[in-house]
Amino acid sequence: MKLKSPIQLTMFQGNRKSRIESCVFMTVFVLLAAIACGPPPPPKKTQPTATPAAGTSTKAAYRDTAYFLNRMADLSSLARAWPNEKIIMRSSHDPSDQGEDENIFDKPYVLGNTRWNVLLNQNGPGCVTRLWITEHAEGRLRIYFDEDPYPRIDTTISEFFSGTYKHFNPLLVLAPEESGGGHVSYFPLPFEKRCSIITDSTSPHFVYQVNCRLFEGGDPIRSYQPELDEAAKTALERVNNTYSTAALTRAQTLPVSRGELINEIPPKQSKLVANYIGPGAIDYFEVKLHTVNTDTVVGLRIKMFWDGLDAPTVDCTIREFFSTFYEVKNWNSIFLGYYGQQTTFYSQFYMPFLEKAEIYLENTTDKPIKAQFGSHKVFTDVPKDPLYFYAKANMRTLNNGFIYPFFNYQGTGNFIGMSMFAVTNFAGEPLIHLKGDEYIYQDGEHNPQWMGTGTDHFFNGDNLLKTNAPFWNPTHGCVAVDPKMRGGLFSCFRFLLLDSIPFNTSLSIINEVGSPYEIAVRETQEKIPAHYEWTCYWYARPIRTAIRRGEEVYHFTCSKNPEDNPNVNDPVIIDSKLIMQIPEKPFWIHMAPIWDITQVQHQAVK
Repeated sequence: MKLKSPIQLTMFQGNRKSRIESCVFMTVFVLLAAIACGPPPPPKKTQPTATPAAGTSTKAAYRDTAYFLNRMADLSSLARAWPNEKIIMRSSHDPSDQGEDENIFDKPYVLGNTRWNVLLNQNGPGCVTRLWITEHAEGRLRIYFDEDPYPRIDTTISEFFSGTYKHFNPLLVLAPEESGGGHVSYFPLPFEKRCSIITDSTSPHFVYQVNCRLFEGGDPIRSYQPELDEAAKTALERVNNTYSTAALTRAQTLPVSRGELINEIPPKQSKLVANYIGPGAIDYFEVKLHTVNTDTVVGLRIKMFWDGLDAPTVDCTIREFFSTFYEVKNWNSIFLGYYGQQTTFYSQFYMPFLEKAEIYLENTTDKPIKAQFGSHKVFTDVPKDPLYFYAKANMRTLNNGFIYPFFNYQGTGNFIGMSMFAVTNFAGEPLIHLKGDEYIYQDGEHNPQWMGTGTDHFFNGDNLLKTNAPFWNPTHGCVAVDPKMRGGLFSCFRFLLLDSIPFNTSLSIINEVGSPYEIAVRETQEKIPAHYEWTCYWYARPIRTAIRRGEEVYHFTCSKNPEDNPNVNDPVIIDSKLIMQIPEKPFWIHMAPIWDITQVQHQAVK
């Protein structure tokens, strides 16, 4: 392994008040991926090309709007491998080193006297799975499909996210006051040949993200039609029913197997609470605590084993798994929730197995914990070669202005969500750690096709969550936010459904903690630590051997010793460029790829 180029250094000048007389800063940002095709066609006074009605084809089935809505309602679909699918995101991610992530569009063009900005211009076949636009954006929104010169969706941003379109899709299209600050739509927009999204908005600080699912092979795509057929209407009703029914409410209609009313788990001991023979799947479970406090939600761990795997695929505390601050008495999402009146945490992750499933509750404290476990299992419609359910938690102190891997896995699977709690010690700007972008590498790709515009935007919020109290929706939420606590505290979650991230060989999610550029140019040179706790949820099939990958992401450390080595807890360099404060010259940079920490290189800086 050899770096494609030496580490690139850029000097920043500033008013230095510390004892360090000289320092060097290095900068990193990956260039925005180029749009694959030319500008969208200008609108004309013609009607859209007709698409065959449902059921008219005798040659092949179609993946149409109804198909994608039904897939959103089918939570078991996430436990399947999708080898011919890929998720991408087009966004206003800043391709320069400034990190401004706003008013950055691809190839804007003028039609008449109006400037139209391109948010998406993507070749198909594919499906738009998520559209997010910043809170204060105004103007028109037009969406073109295939080769039509006429937009099939032509409305204002406000009307799309809060008017009649939202009224038709109340759980999939959310206005800023519902979503934590941003406009967000999860209504699927399939396209056969091409989809283009444009706006004439002149709003300042315009930020956007568009997620697309792309397909290779399989049944052909039928592009979105403004008038939904009966199959699509039925599927939309199924989605609304699934997303609006809390799992705890659904469980009242199921034969849930519960243990003893209060099952006391002795100190430092584990209890087997579920032991099933397969093939089958657990599609609901709950944990009821006699007493809910910090000791019980942190001291009680849940562990899950599938089909005799050596290590648990789930190993989390109650707090980590259920993404919760128990002070919030009631909250609910499509997968997780908490009902304070009954001190009950519940989940409806679909968790398949072929031979056996074992679930343990482990008391790690010095006192007994009283708990009750209940679950529901099914033995039908289990995939022949299922992906196993995983949930793993992390807890670390990270430094603002640095970049860290938050998820790194080799195998085949789907990434379906993340919860994150963080608090920083920097009081100069509340919630500064929410300014970091994410970079997602699928299958060891050299350049990521998903580059974010801010941690708050990843969780569908905006404006650093400063103006919002806790909120929650089926797909995302924030169960705690306090800009005034130290340097700012937040606890957010987001679950990915049709926008889940499939991978065939590997997946890496790299996060900036705050904006590296903004931290680098500050007058202070003191590190700004932040305490992070995050839990990742995914389905996967593990592989036994390491594979060589192509992403340009390297763990690194700096020192005066030419033989030092980095470790997996060190921050990373992206694309051989870096922003950070480093020692006085001369020094050494030691780096290794995230997929093999043993392949160390040493570079002298004189």
